[in-house]
Amino acid sequence: MANLGSLASLPAIVVVVEVAIFSSFAAAQLRPDYYASVCPNLEGIVRYSVKQSMVKSPISAPATLRLFFHDCAVMGCDASVMIISPTVDDKWRNYDDYSLKPEGFQTILDAKAAVDSDPQCRYKVSCPDIIALAARESVSR
Repeated sequence: MANLGSLASLPAIVVVVEVAIFSSFAAAQLRPDYYASVCPNLEGIVRYSVKQSMVKSPISAPATLRLFFHDCAVMGCDASVMIISPTVDDKWRNYDDYSLKPEGFQTILDAKAAVDSDPQCRYKVSCPDIIALAARESVSR
């Protein structure tokens, strides 16, 4: 007959094994060099696009950094600041009523368009990653 102490610890052992297995899968999916094979020109494309935005409007650098802060500082990067309502009359689409500067939005939109114009990168780079790269480039100059 089995020892009751060993049966009581069985669920704990199962949970530990499951956590170990699933955490290794999650860790395997996140790599800092992921885009090196998926979109090798990504950083150069975003760098050039942000540089062009900064030439057009010097305020685009702090505006882009502020967008990054508002998107990523609270609950992690999800690009929720880029969600635009489909109705034109919506106050969120009118940047004058919104506290974030339109130059930041335009910098991100231009960078996303530039990335998607490269056939090797089209629809493969997430918006949160583009926001993070654009923010990095906007403060590195």
